[in-house]
Amino acid sequence: MELDLTPDECDLVKSLERETLRWVDAALFENRLMPAYPTSFVRQFHERVDIEIAGRQGALGDIFKCRKGCSRCCRLSVDVPLFELFYIATQVAKWPSDDLLSLLQRLRQYKRIASGEQRETHDTACPFLVNDLCTIYPIRPFVCRKLYSLDIQTCIERQPMEETLLYARTAAILVGAVQAYEAQGFRRRDYSMAIGVLKALDDSALEKHWLNGEDVLKANELPDSSSCLGQQTQV
Repeated sequence: MELDLTPDECDLVKSLERETLRWVDAALFENRLMPAYPTSFVRQFHERVDIEIAGRQGALGDIFKCRKGCSRCCRLSVDVPLFELFYIATQVAKWPSDDLLSLLQRLRQYKRIASGEQRETHDTACPFLVNDLCTIYPIRPFVCRKLYSLDIQTCIERQPMEETLLYARTAAILVGAVQAYEAQGFRRRDYSMAIGVLKALDDSALEKHWLNGEDVLKANELPDSSSCLGQQTQV
């Protein structure tokens, strides 16, 4: 996505990235003796993103076309940072056993189908989607959370049109957070959300290895899958 920002907007975006880096880095360092904190902190990261989105929506009015039940973007390939991946996995692991079993079946089916798809032609529904509704909406990852389209036709064409400044400011928050996690010794890597969550649910020790700074989930299993940092704010 090309960003057409004014010099003042560029400065604000850069400042937001630095601010987020300092905030996340300080939070991770101050709570370093709490083993699971890097995972649980993601909730605060999401809240910060939501605040940014709400502020921009308030300034722009009702210009976005996204509505409950519209799930066109839920057929795109989704990669997430590892800290979001493990956060989602820890939350769904608490689901009632029947719901969790059903999810595991959908995740395994998704892996069988989507592993053979290229990013450009990926057209398999997200396994967290049921009856065109997101079953993890409160804990959905950044890449889904920040996506608000200005034109439904662009969604049909698999290229949702996002509002430039909202895109830039939310991306700055993500980049700052990723840099902070990396500064605290956590590997910088994105991974297929669905397949990664499946692996984390199948192997409860995986998150512990990541929390210990070990290199986990080295090879993404979706070919040509894009990083959610692949379109950083180039300002």
